Amino acid sequence: RMATDVHFLQINDEDMDKEGRLLVNRLVMAAASPDVRREMQVEDEILSEIEARDTAIMMKDKEIELKTQEIEQKSQEIEQKSQEIEQQKSILRTTVRNLSQRSMSVKDIASVLAVSEETVSALLSE
Repeated sequence: RMATDVHFLQINDEDMDKEGRLLVNRLVMAAASPDVRREMQVEDEILSEIEARDTAIMMKDKEIELKTQEIEQKSQEIEQKSQEIEQQKSILRTTVRNLSQRSMSVKDIASVLAVSEETVSALLSE
């Protein structure tokens, strides 16, 4: 290949047979044609655009993969928080029931635990 143009090759045709020389000669004539050169430039531009599009698609795919991982991580965090909340609610429910069994009123339990009376009543009815 020539450094100045990737469409050109430097070929030594001395060791070629007649058919090889004929083929090289036809290729040289085609490369010398302005129409063929223009077509090669158009092909290069098309290939460049395809490459750019493929690169953009790959970058979007990677971005989607990262966002998917973030969503999965957030989902796990939400699930963990939900479990923690349920555990705290269970502890509160047990505490409310224990205090109720010790003959404390709903109002007193709500005051001691710093929750509303409605919350205490709801936990007692569960």
